[in-house]
Amino acid sequence: VRANDDKLKYSFIPAAPIRSYIKSVRRELQSLNVEQKLLDEKAYLKTDLEKSKPLLVVLLVGETARAKGFWDDSLDSSFKQFQAENFESLLNLKKLKSCATSTAQSVPCMFSTLSREEFDLSDSKEIENVLQLSQRVGYQVEWFENNTNCKSACKGLKVTDLRTSDMQKLYSSSYDDILINVLDEQITNLKSMQKPKPQLLVFHQLGSHGPAYYKRTPSKFKLHQPECESNDFSNCEVSSVLNSYLNTMIYTKYMISEMVGKLKAENAVDSVFIYMSDHGESIGEDGYFLHGMPYLLAPKEQIEIPGLIWFSENLKQRQAIDWNCLVKKAEEQLSHDNLSHTLIDILEIKSSSRDEKLSILSGCAFN
Repeated sequence: VRANDDKLKYSFIPAAPIRSYIKSVRRELQSLNVEQKLLDEKAYLKTDLEKSKPLLVVLLVGETARAKGFWDDSLDSSFKQFQAENFESLLNLKKLKSCATSTAQSVPCMFSTLSREEFDLSDSKEIENVLQLSQRVGYQVEWFENNTNCKSACKGLKVTDLRTSDMQKLYSSSYDDILINVLDEQITNLKSMQKPKPQLLVFHQLGSHGPAYYKRTPSKFKLHQPECESNDFSNCEVSSVLNSYLNTMIYTKYMISEMVGKLKAENAVDSVFIYMSDHGESIGEDGYFLHGMPYLLAPKEQIEIPGLIWFSENLKQRQAIDWNCLVKKAEEQLSHDNLSHTLIDILEIKSSSRDEKLSILSGCAFN
């Protein structure tokens, strides 16, 4: 939305996402009875479950976090310390682009094995995604929802909605840190199992969902002041809107460090943590706010996103990971296109749907 058009500026919602939403609803209604096409009928889990530790992969799907301001926030000393303490097991994906500029398009796209250019929303209903593939070959795959919904990416999976008052009371939080409490419980449950399946847990956070950024963070994470405490940006200076947005990213980085800390403390499982945002956000740059612009016209703030992968030491040894090789790969231009193919390798799945050129682990690990 351009700043020099007041009527449009504070409506925040371009026409393109509305048309896109109407089309997506129409497709969803048309595809309710469509049987999904399997990615690879012969796919299988390579892991010998009798001889290996349980594999636990945790994926935190971010909301509206952009790369700009994520990595270099001078007030966020805690995240800098976290990065320093984990530099030998933490891949920072600093050249990462989203598949789209809206959650409705990006979330199903990031779990598809199709590229951004090939992907269409109807594919998320008609073609099996990497989560569904993982479940079919033997993974226990669960989706924990603290946002609006999974945008069809979790079809056929076990889904836990954490937004209800009962769940918030059970896990003692109405913020995103409810996901930390759930992860703690999941790890405890996994360790209590006699012969656990390998697990893939997907956590969908509320993150930096706007325009009410100020509602996303507990008070101790509001380091940038003053904040815009309104849903209507016309009531605030752009600098205060940016402050409230940056505080949401500080909170997300706290989430990342806490979840990695939970996994790092467990030697009973081999684990991987992945964080990846769905799309970015405009905060007044060139007069634009929020997101949802057509991809080819969208500013970089809506497309360039943060992502990172943490590997437990046991997992690095188990998969014979060449760390220097991975660090070099992480410096390349990457996108949501890489996620599903990288997941197939991390999850130790043999599948013809894997594109060797798109897996970050390709050539850097035994797979």
